[in-house]
Amino acid sequence: PCLDLGPSQDDFWRSCVIKEQPHHHLTSYAVALASAFVALLVALWIARRHLLSLGRAPVSKQQEYYQRLGCMPIVFALTAFIALLSPRSRLLCVLGQKACEAFV
Repeated sequence: PCLDLGPSQDDFWRSCVIKEQPHHHLTSYAVALASAFVALLVALWIARRHLLSLGRAPVSKQQEYYQRLGCMPIVFALTAFIALLSPRSRLLCVLGQKACEAFV
């Protein structure tokens, strides 16, 4: 029994991006990827600024907890973008998200 991880990148590209109207789907996919990349950069920038501000706070157990919690948006943003690029990696991305939740 083989574990089905979903479509490969090649299958995903052929079935979801290039269909009857290749230019339309390619443009839609490019816009979606560009939007997702901008959202990723914004999330990483905000999370970085937040972590820097947490680092300036007085040392305490609460600060340590908030610093671990501050890493969650970074992990979630990166794994969501990776899953968008390659749908087959979705299970691995969910695993990374759950591991981050367990760490916090």
